[in-house]
Amino acid sequence: MKTKAISFYFDTTCAVKLFLKEEQEKGSAKLKEYLEKHEYKQYLSSSLIKLEWQSAFRAKLKGNQINSQQMKKLEISWHELISNMVIYPIDNNIIENATDIVKNTNVVGRVRSLDCIHLATYLMFKRSNKDIILLSTDDVMCNLAKEYTGKYFNPLE
Repeated sequence: MKTKAISFYFDTTCAVKLFLKEEQEKGSAKLKEYLEKHEYKQYLSSSLIKLEWQSAFRAKLKGNQINSQQMKKLEISWHELISNMVIYPIDNNIIENATDIVKNTNVVGRVRSLDCIHLATYLMFKRSNKDIILLSTDDVMCNLAKEYTGKYFNPLE
């Protein structure tokens, strides 16, 4: 049975999982199963995801986890996905909000600047959609979402 329509904010750790099998990327199957349960209306992310996705798959190509033919197919699928995704640009407000997150968080551990850009973008979307769910496998990112009373799903949990 499908649930109500929900918006999902992707960080790159989960966006990568959409394109790979469980054997290639742990949590892929659980993420895909979770998304299939929802009649999602939107996928959302920061423009940062474009660079991070390319970097992640370049590493897989250079590490011989995928070949160049697979990379070309993945890039086609990626462009199809992001053409239907709401992508928010990194503007001064996002940078200022990300800086505030770094300065004010109580989350233990290293809080990376790029994660804070994703979280600031997620929180910007959350202002108009309280039910948005952050998709991430990064524990720090999930703890940041929790700290800011955000909903999240981690397919590795």
